[in-house]
Amino acid sequence: TNARGIHGEVIADYVMAAVTMLHWDFRGFLHDQANKRWRPRPVSPLSDKTIGVVGLGSIGATIARRAKSAGMIVLGSKRDVTVPVDGVDELFAPDGMVDMLPRCDFVVLALPATPDT
Repeated sequence: TNARGIHGEVIADYVMAAVTMLHWDFRGFLHDQANKRWRPRPVSPLSDKTIGVVGLGSIGATIARRAKSAGMIVLGSKRDVTVPVDGVDELFAPDGMVDMLPRCDFVVLALPATPDT
């Protein structure tokens, strides 16, 4: 049987949790908590950030939609940029990643490990 597409939501949840943990420096918060230190830390909403999703198949597209629902600017890269992807603000061809990547606060690689990628 083919179970294609069943993991997109779970992986998108994981990615958004990881992005949030990195953005808000949860590791630092936990370290300070363990040492009973309560320092103020600057935090900003994810909606101030840009995420790049490289590979917009089932999983990548789900991640893009989830990031968009968090208010993030979503940039995406895929082979065929003529077909829009829901939740992606701007599409880049693979050779355009040199322009996309510097604009991203976070980058997600959602593509298979093949000789082409």
